[in-house]
Amino acid sequence: MEYENTLKNYINSEGRLKSYSGKRKFMIPMLFFFYDKFEQGVVYSESQVNETLMKAILFDDYAMVRRDLVDFGFMERTRDGREYRKAASPPAFDGEYKVTPKA
Repeated sequence: MEYENTLKNYINSEGRLKSYSGKRKFMIPMLFFFYDKFEQGVVYSESQVNETLMKAILFDDYAMVRRDLVDFGFMERTRDGREYRKAASPPAFDGEYKVTPKA
């Protein structure tokens, strides 16, 4: 995936993300990294999403990552927050990290 080169200093030898950046230059590739951890067509509970994220990170704030996945359109969540699904396709990426959050 094209994000791998951008994230090479953020991913450890086990393939886990060491930290989460608020800078779009790094955050958007990180969200693509997480997007790839989920399967298309599977309905996930919030705890399953959390578990998947915790296996992919070495820091504690999986809830922020989960919210960003939804807010930036990488995942869909039911109104009541009980079910999550991987978006049919990730947000458009123009190479300049200009993915914008959903309104």
